Amino acid sequence: MSTIRLDGMSKGFGNGRGIERLDITVDDGEFFVLLGPSGCGKTTALRCIAGLEEPDGGRILLGDRVVADAGRGLFVPPDKRDIGMVFQSYALWPHMTVNDNVAYPLRARRVGREAVGRAVVGALDRVGLAGYGERYPAELSGGQQQRVALARALAASPRLILFDEPLSNLDAQLRARLRQDLHLVHRETRHTAVYVTHDQTEALALADRVAIMKEGRIEQIGSPDAVFRAPRTRFVAEFVGYENRLAARVLSVDGDRAAVALPGVSAPLIARRTGPLEGGRTADLLIRASRIGLAAEPAAGRAEGQPGGSSNGLPVRVEDVSFLGDHHQFRLRTADDAILTANIPAERCTPGLLGAVGATLRAILPADDLVALDAAA
Repeated sequence: MSTIRLDGMSKGFGNGRGIERLDITVDDGEFFVLLGPSGCGKTTALRCIAGLEEPDGGRILLGDRVVADAGRGLFVPPDKRDIGMVFQSYALWPHMTVNDNVAYPLRARRVGREAVGRAVVGALDRVGLAGYGERYPAELSGGQQQRVALARALAASPRLILFDEPLSNLDAQLRARLRQDLHLVHRETRHTAVYVTHDQTEALALADRVAIMKEGRIEQIGSPDAVFRAPRTRFVAEFVGYENRLAARVLSVDGDRAAVALPGVSAPLIARRTGPLEGGRTADLLIRASRIGLAAEPAAGRAEGQPGGSSNGLPVRVEDVSFLGDHHQFRLRTADDAILTANIPAERCTPGLLGAVGATLRAILPADDLVALDAAA
């Protein structure tokens, strides 16, 4: 079994940063992503799993084997953990050919020459680098070097592969292509993977489950869809792309729906409740810029630029419009001087909307896309 279990794992540093009491179980064959901003502890957690850092507290189990137990003083070094690792910096030997780089961990384990040759050929073929074996790292592009690093991790058929922001040094187009490649390789091999990134797009594209970290703790863990659609804290919501926030007062709660009041808006708005929320409390209303619609006048149902759904609406003044290729970005000001950003697809931008700078329009906030969270969360 290639499961991973962290039982109350902690790791501190002199600067006060670190991780505290992480409890995580990664299932056999799962692609698990640790997502969070720089300094949140995700790379420290990965390095503890790899054996590159020794935890101060708790235990780490790989399958049924305890590889770190701070209470017992047990610590298994990285070369005894049957782990492959792909680093942000590729970590290739510049004086070695591609074949030799991929073969290195196998030779270190004293695997026979014929078995090494077969494993290297198979790994390079799997990452789309068949025929590149006699080249040196300096003769390869950044994307190709990262593929070599992945092939090296795959060659020994480890039960677990760890990824430390492996795509962050690449340009956007190449990152997108390699994300697809990583996803396909995982579907084929079904190795257990733990992947560290600060990029929400990578997390959503790759993860079976994702854990969002903040200051050494897990803020939320779940499927990408659950975290994306139902953030439980303001930090998680903003980190996964809810760009807009409004302060509101909770009027009532009914199941997963809440009725809220906004300054300058006569009718209550309806929002989704994704965490504990009580009537009379102050709430943060959060919505993605891509889910806000705009209408030239109050109207029920679908409006210009609206993605669809409820006709929740509030008056806004258009302060600026910017063309960003496939959409126009509108800067909007509400009656109580809050700022909203709305990204309206180019095909939905009528001349009336594009010429509305300085005018008052109606912003449409569909109830299914409007999240209400306790302001103290």
